[in-house]
Amino acid sequence: MGWVRERSFGFWLGIPGHLLQLEIERTHRGAPALDSAYLFLPQGDFEAGPFRIVKRDSRYPDTLAGEDGVFLFSHPEIRGHLFFPLEGRGVVAVDSEGGLVMGADHRGPDDLSGPPIRTKNDLIERIPEANAAGAGSR
Repeated sequence: MGWVRERSFGFWLGIPGHLLQLEIERTHRGAPALDSAYLFLPQGDFEAGPFRIVKRDSRYPDTLAGEDGVFLFSHPEIRGHLFFPLEGRGVVAVDSEGGLVMGADHRGPDDLSGPPIRTKNDLIERIPEANAAGAGSR
């Protein structure tokens, strides 16, 4: 679980998007805890010189703003402290009211029972069950 502290728009490997600097609050499973990490999301709305770049991809949560929270699950490709989610999976945003924001293609573990997961607190409560089912999160 981390929090967006900075964001910049631009290109990575020729792909337009935005780079988020995350302050990591907690690691639930997997890689050792990091103090900070970077997350590249291949979408955004920004200006590059005289051009306006608008790139949307329903597989990813809408553009995250400063102070939004984010859960990174084990699906993203990791390069050092840079997370690049493949096909939009592995990123769940938390809005300012604690609600979850996911891309259209995001699916949780199919074998979790119980009520729907709609808020940050719902998700945190269900992480132990997901870990037991092998889903894991960072």
